[in-house]
Amino acid sequence: MRTTEWFQNRTHRAEKRILEAQQRGDLRLGTIWDSIQEISGDELPTENDARHLALVLGLLHVEEIQHLLRQASQAIDQDSESVINQVEKTIGDWLAEKCPADRRLTLQQATVAEVRRQVGYSTGSTIRMALVFQALAWSICQPPENHRLVVY
Repeated sequence: MRTTEWFQNRTHRAEKRILEAQQRGDLRLGTIWDSIQEISGDELPTENDARHLALVLGLLHVEEIQHLLRQASQAIDQDSESVINQVEKTIGDWLAEKCPADRRLTLQQATVAEVRRQVGYSTGSTIRMALVFQALAWSICQPPENHRLVVY
């Protein structure tokens, strides 16, 4: 059970991590991710943890938030392109296995379940970066407390 004391301890650790990185001139997206993990403890970070981190990020300068927000956006874009490329490669591999004369007809008739394959890729980085992006955005533009995006 997360008590007030538990949150205060975790918040202090997150603040310390951010301030140390800031003082070293090494404030990166990884620092923000590590800080949200400080807040979440042994559990996977949640929307509530991102909201909490957004308050912690109040100690940063506005320019630092802007810079990190742009970096997070670029990372999400790059990861999205990687996901699209993996999906297209998986479809292409499936098509090569089937070797149909009319590939367009095959794709129009094929179901996703037929094409689906196990691949060595995960969208975990996209989800992590989206959570970091959200915390950075919420550090300046806070949503109403009753506006929940994800149900856990």
